[in-house]
Amino acid sequence: MIVKHGLLGLVLVGLFAGLAAPVVAGSGWVLLVPPEVPGHGEGGTKFEVHAPLARWRQVQAFDTARECEGLLNDIRVTELGQVENLFPTPPSPGSPKQAAEPEPTQRSLTLDERIRAIPVLDPTDPVNKEKLERWEREVKRVEAAREPKQREINKRYSLWKCVPADAVYRAPK
Repeated sequence: MIVKHGLLGLVLVGLFAGLAAPVVAGSGWVLLVPPEVPGHGEGGTKFEVHAPLARWRQVQAFDTARECEGLLNDIRVTELGQVENLFPTPPSPGSPKQAAEPEPTQRSLTLDERIRAIPVLDPTDPVNKEKLERWEREVKRVEAAREPKQREINKRYSLWKCVPADAVYRAPK
């Protein structure tokens, strides 16, 4: 009797698993990357954006489109932040020099107190005018160095797509 019910349970589990598999595989969202063009060297990676979705590489699966888009945006923002770390904006000439270590007895200043403590340079003073112009040139140089890398990152991640899983893993008819 136990063997008969055990076998029946095993058959039912197998039946339900078989019925549930297409539903699970076809629900939710997936983050996909287009296939790379083989043998492409100079000028960055090229992608086959018109390739069928079945050839795209899955990065991760999600329950909702919002989660998928959120991860895609987080990845892009993280890489853009790394570019800013490689090419940091120089501090403005009016910014106070940062101490390496604050004194342990010194009270932490609020944001408003820190803003009020920043000296404002008089742009009519020739010395300050030169400092400000030099700083602006340096900022433009840094921004020009960042720009190609930022453009490449934005282009790359614009090719990644969040799509419904059933569009990719549709059961054959």
